[in-house]
Amino acid sequence: MTAAPGTPAATVPEARYVAERLLATVREDTGRADVKASVLLSVALGVPPLVTGLGRHPPDHPAVLWLVLVGAGLLMWLAGSLSLVRAMLPHSGTERVGPGITFFADVVAVHTASGARGVADAVGLAGGDVTAWLLTQAVDNSHILVRKYRCIRWGVGWLVPGALSATAGLLLG
Repeated sequence: MTAAPGTPAATVPEARYVAERLLATVREDTGRADVKASVLLSVALGVPPLVTGLGRHPPDHPAVLWLVLVGAGLLMWLAGSLSLVRAMLPHSGTERVGPGITFFADVVAVHTASGARGVADAVGLAGGDVTAWLLTQAVDNSHILVRKYRCIRWGVGWLVPGALSATAGLLLG
C-alpha cells in the first residue's frame, strides 16, 4: 500500500515501519560503537603496564632517539585513549536545528523556556506525525553515531603509531 502523490507520509503504515526500523538500527549500531570503544580502551589501558612490566628499564643515559620514540609513543597513547573515552561519553546535543523533541537536551530546553506545558505541547506536536518524529530522532541519533565512530577512528589512528613508536623506543633502549 503506497500513498497517493501529495498524501502525508504519516498516513502510510509502511513509512512508519521503515522509520521505526531505521531508528532501531541506528540505536543498535550506537551500542556496538560503545562496545568497540570500551574494548579498545581496555586494551589501550592494559598495554602500558604490560610493556613496562617486562623488566626492561630505561638506560642510565638515554639517547635522544629513545626519548623521542618513547615520548611520542606516550603522547599518541594519551591522545588515542582520550579519543576513545570521548566516544563513550554521553552526547548532550545534536546537530539538528529546528523544532523537535527527540533528545533529553530538547526536553530540558523546552521545559526551561516554557515549563511543563511547553513539554506537553511539544510531545503533542510530535504525536501528530509520529513518522516524522521517528525520522527526526533517527537523524539525531545518526549524528551521534557518526561522532562516536569518528572518535574511534581517531583513537585507533593515534594508538597504532603510538604503540609502534613506544615499542621501537623500548627495543632500542
